[in-house]
Amino acid sequence: GIYFYDDWYLSSSDRVLVGARRQRYDQTSQTIYGANPSYTSSYVWQGVTYSSVSDGAYGHQAREYLNAYELQYSKKLANGFEPYIKQGNSFRLPTADDNGLTSTGQPLKPQISHDQEIGVKWQNTQSQIKLSLFKSELTDEIVFSGGANKNEVPTSKKGLDASASSKLN
Repeated sequence: GIYFYDDWYLSSSDRVLVGARRQRYDQTSQTIYGANPSYTSSYVWQGVTYSSVSDGAYGHQAREYLNAYELQYSKKLANGFEPYIKQGNSFRLPTADDNGLTSTGQPLKPQISHDQEIGVKWQNTQSQIKLSLFKSELTDEIVFSGGANKNEVPTSKKGLDASASSKLN
């Protein structure tokens, strides 16, 4: 994979953060239900190669290139306030544990998220408060449901995030 992240100060109060990532994702699995299976056919559907195997065995191979990015702008104002706006795209690859418990026995697809956030931070030497609104559009979200892991239909999550921290003396 390739990764880039940088933080630029355009002035003493204007800041831009830029990040990008491209990663190749290879996935191979084979479930064997019988002795000495032999491959009988294979086909490609939506960029994934599936192989049917005799004696109830089944194979799966996939190769994808996944992209993620983040772009954020913030401006420091008087009295410790810093409003910001952020947009990004991210992904989550299924783990071996995720793929080990699916209802179909097939590996899960990567989870993709398109995110937007707008908020404000306030801080002084002792404390910090952050308040933001966010929206995430998810495709193939990896969830545990009905006793197995699965990829969910596209979902949208919106909300308000608030956090505070303070140093204790």
